[in-house]
Formats: sequence, C-alpha cells, structure tokens
Amino acid sequence: MSESAFAKLGIKSIQIYDFKEIKKVENSKRRIEFIGDSITCGYGNEGKLDVDQFNTTQENPWMAYASKTARKLAADYNLVSWSGIGIISSYTEENVPNDELLMPKLYKYTDMDLDKILGIPETQYNIWDNSKFIPDLIVINLGTNDFSYTKDINERINYFEKGYLNFLRQVRQANPSSTILCILGVMGDNLYPSVEKCVSCFSNEFHDNNIFSMHLTPQNEADSIGTDSHPSLITHDKLSIALSDKIKEIMNWQEL
Repeated sequence: MSESAFAKLGIKSIQIYDFKEIKKVENSKRRIEFIGDSITCGYGNEGKLDVDQFNTTQENPWMAYASKTARKLAADYNLVSWSGIGIISSYTEENVPNDELLMPKLYKYTDMDLDKILGIPETQYNIWDNSKFIPDLIVINLGTNDFSYTKDINERINYFEKGYLNFLRQVRQANPSSTILCILGVMGDNLYPSVEKCVSCFSNEFHDNNIFSMHLTPQNEADSIGTDSHPSLITHDKLSIALSDKIKEIMNWQEL
C-alpha cells in the first residue's frame, strides 16, 4: 500500500470463509497522529539513490519511522502525510513558492484529493471529524520541502515562521488536549531553528506547556540513501528509536 497521492484504495466488501469466531481487536490506550511529508510516507525507503527511479514499490510506510515508532510504543496511529508537501511551499525547483497544495489546507479534510478527483465542489469537500481519532500525541515533521523555496533568504524564512506558527494554532484548535512534538532535520535541518523558535513563541503566546521540539540527526551516507535522496530503511529505524525515546520522555510512556 502506498500513499494516497499515488493511488486510492477503499473497501467495498469483505467476505470471510471457514471461520469460527471473529474477535474484535482492542484499541490501544495510546494514540499518535503523524503529520508530515514524503519522509513520513516512507518515500523511496526501499530504493537506492542514483540507482532507482521512484515508483511505489520503493515506498513502504509500514517500515517508515512513524509506523515503526507507533509499533514500538504499542500505539494506534494516524498518518496525515503527502510527498512533497510543505506549509508555505511544497517542493519547488523554481524561485517562487509552490502553493498549489499545502498541509494547512490538506489537514482540514478527510481526503481532499479524492473529493477533487470525484468532481465534488470545494465547498462540499468532506471535512475531517477530529472526534473520530483523538490523539494523545501529534508529531509534526514539516519544513523539508519549504526549504526548497526559503533557502537561506531571511524574508522567506520569516514567511515560513509565520506560516508554521499559524499551522500550530490550527492543529491546537482541532486537538485541544493533545501533546504536540515538532521534529525536523533528517533530510536537512536548515529550518530547525525556525521550528524551535515557533514552538517557543506558541508556548509563550498561549501559555501552552504541552508542545515540544526535537532536532533530528541528518541522514548518513554510511546508512545508505534511498530513492531521490530520501532516508533508507536503516535511517528510518534509527529515527524511530530516537523518536520513541523522546516520546517516552515527554509522555511518560514505556514500551509495552
């Protein structure tokens, strides 16, 4: 299964043969929502840099850091992730922001892209009901694609910080009781100081002590590099270990 950017999947019906009893799977007492880009999707994690041209056979979200972290902590989880997406600019090789699809807009809907494909007017897109999945923790991993536009230009970085802070407000409004952990760095940590700054500003502005930041160690060539310079399976595994440790610290969780 790949991300919804590349394919749509739905269940029409389920037929079961030769069974004695169907037992309901118990929900975990822990819930995590991951908001991110291609890294969270597992883009290219089963491919190799300069060898493979990306296709969905190289994308395995089950083996990506988010899913692995949730399993380490025995948590149910929700992925809100889309390859190439950003907060003020999705990935771009031009000198202008790519704002056709951004996370602050995508986050509001159940599946905005599917509604668009079905020809549903934007005013009638299915807005996600946050009561369906109330996370104890929200992990935000965004900023990698924004840097393709901001580069080291101060005016653009300020624009990113404003957008990031607004997105934190949006996430908090939708999830008033959740702990928020903002992470960045595995594919480049240039904007991490801005993320850290926004977390501090948000905490001070709203007297919110339930928000944290975490710097991610940039990927190492010795651990292999995936398709299109994305993290390899080894890097995802290392990231899941580091992230799990951080989550256990801030949530007072232990591995079950």
